[in-house]
Amino acid sequence: KDNYGYLSINQIENKYLVEILYNYAKIEVRVNEFDINEAINNSIIILSTIKYDDKIIENLISENKLIGDEETLNIFENKAEKDNFMDVIEEYDKYESDSDIPDYDIINKED
Repeated sequence: KDNYGYLSINQIENKYLVEILYNYAKIEVRVNEFDINEAINNSIIILSTIKYDDKIIENLISENKLIGDEETLNIFENKAEKDNFMDVIEEYDKYESDSDIPDYDIINKED
């Protein structure tokens, strides 16, 4: 029919990446070598059961329901102020004597 697809098996380290595209749907599976055949069989079964309803797709496209609000996000932009760690230590690491620092490991015994 009008369906097309592909099967790709690539070794990544000691595993295999199995990619199967069929009928505009794609499955990717990462498996051991002895699981490749089972992964292919299960993937083909799943992909062959996918059905598209042309009327619903046409309705969604015609009413522009697939067009949503998009927000551009730059994950490399850092909005936080850059603080110097030493400035923080100088501000908060002020003790007058060692006795001001509590030691919670010491157990106080009452005699």
